[in-house]
Amino acid sequence: MNIKKTVLAGIFFLLTGCGDSNTKPEDSGSQFNPDINYGSFTDSRDGQTYRTVRIGNLTWMAQNMNYPKNSPPDGLGCYDNDENNCKKYGKLYEWGFSGAPSYVCPSGWRLPDTTDWDNLLMTVKTDREKHGVYYRRGPVELQSQSWKYNTYHGTDIYGFSAMPGGLKTRYDYFTDIGRETIWWSANTIPNPYNVNSTLLYPVIYEMGSILGSIVEGVGRSYIGSSRNVGGAYVRCVRD
Repeated sequence: MNIKKTVLAGIFFLLTGCGDSNTKPEDSGSQFNPDINYGSFTDSRDGQTYRTVRIGNLTWMAQNMNYPKNSPPDGLGCYDNDENNCKKYGKLYEWGFSGAPSYVCPSGWRLPDTTDWDNLLMTVKTDREKHGVYYRRGPVELQSQSWKYNTYHGTDIYGFSAMPGGLKTRYDYFTDIGRETIWWSANTIPNPYNVNSTLLYPVIYEMGSILGSIVEGVGRSYIGSSRNVGGAYVRCVRD
């Protein structure tokens, strides 16, 4: 997604890869790190089982949500309307008139807010500093090993296992599969350029293969263009 399109309202979480920007990223093979001891959770609403992983003081779904399994209601769907993409990347959800798609997360789980995402980033940052790593382009530690970019690929040392599922724009077209992924958070923020506006925009977190820059070697949060996002993925978290 071209961040220069509209810089209005949203906070992005960027994962940047190294190498030639003309090289097409790819994702192949298994999503999951064979060296991670994942947990599992079965959603009683539709019987689907998701891998889980403990990172820092939180338990995260290690997969994007794909709820409901069959006959999706309005407001969600598969990339390119292809069910195989739902199986691989999860469903894309809209931020509806009622707000965040919190209903997607099962009982006992929640849609992560900015505090949850920041805790995830701080875990990466703290562990890097323990090993004397103070600069690296993007949190590759959170990216699936199968997400490759030129000679670079994710290490997925925490088992977060992010996959490049792309996104859906508010203009109803799909873009950037194999290149980036994007998630909703539970937060909204006001328009920073119009203090008199009553509109609130959702906060979104984004990982990409060739996007942007980083702050302190982990990721960059800044005001972006969440109003141009029509469909994003959902990860759920619990304490």
